[in-house]
Amino acid sequence: MTFPSDTIPAEGLVDTEALRRDFDLPEEASSADEAEALLAMNRYLAALGHLEREIGANDEEHLQLMRYYSDRHAARQHQLGGRCDYLRSVLQRFFEAFPPTGKAKSRKLLAGTVGTRRKPARVTVVDETAVLVWAKAHAPDIVETKERVPAKAVQEHPDAAGVELVPAQDTFFATPGV
Repeated sequence: MTFPSDTIPAEGLVDTEALRRDFDLPEEASSADEAEALLAMNRYLAALGHLEREIGANDEEHLQLMRYYSDRHAARQHQLGGRCDYLRSVLQRFFEAFPPTGKAKSRKLLAGTVGTRRKPARVTVVDETAVLVWAKAHAPDIVETKERVPAKAVQEHPDAAGVELVPAQDTFFATPGV
């Protein structure tokens, strides 16, 4: 019987001294095929462990690069935003010094338009608790209530309507050693 592991070298991947302690050893197998399978599984687990460590290192490198570029982006945006604010303040001073005539609220120029806009009045909630108390007393129809049943609470009632019991099942796992 041949296994695909024949293409993966075992040298340096398996610590044979550690294997002798209390692990399933190839020499304890009941057949040559089982011994070969145990060796192959060890090689695959070692390779899997190496790849998972590489994935972890790659994720860490990605996070470091993201932090670097995020910080660089924030600094650049702050610098550009400051320049924009300065130019807007200069334009506003020019506009205030030389406002449009008549009913016009803006001036069309070759490079764009400057002007003023009226923003409508609006309400901003500064104390949610006080607003909730007021709304319950004076306008209960605007109060929103969200009802829900936590999934953890339903675990004790598998026969409840609207739930489905998912039976326990064995799933395969492969956890490489260190």
